[in-house]
Amino acid sequence: MFQRLFWPSVCSALVVALLASRLESKEMPTSVKVHFSPTGKDRLIGKAIQEELRKARKDVMVAMYQFTYPALAQALAAAQNKAKVRVLLDAHQAKTSFSQEKTLRAAGLEVRRVDLPGEGVEAPKFHHKFCVIDGQTVLTGSYNWTVLADEENHENLLVIDDKDVAKTYADRFEKLWKDAK
Repeated sequence: MFQRLFWPSVCSALVVALLASRLESKEMPTSVKVHFSPTGKDRLIGKAIQEELRKARKDVMVAMYQFTYPALAQALAAAQNKAKVRVLLDAHQAKTSFSQEKTLRAAGLEVRRVDLPGEGVEAPKFHHKFCVIDGQTVLTGSYNWTVLADEENHENLLVIDDKDVAKTYADRFEKLWKDAK
């Protein structure tokens, strides 16, 4: 229960602490872009994610609770022409009719489900929402990869260009990937 409630806050605190230490040590400043929704029919966050995915050259790792956004599934499929793309999805959410899991698999992407024990509203959820691109860029925030998150919900997405932050997220992804089905 503790991990489910507090892990996202711990991750956010670690990112803030790392960014603050970089500023104090006079190291190269980390680039952070902040996006907020709703953006209506313009779907500006989806477009920002697609732009970041177009830059991929080595690998893309996605860990996502809800993934129902067809344009982002297409962007991942296109990215696999230049990069190795792997996707982790919450098993319960992946079973929904709107999930892009089938589209991702049909495009030849490696997809695994994270199936946490329990049922109902009290069951733990694979609630991650992050993407690591080329061991350098992290996309994270409250934003699930859904059209509704872009058009109507009040969400946020951080695009963090920092090798150390990316390594922390990539390490977590690898652990989750190893344990997923």
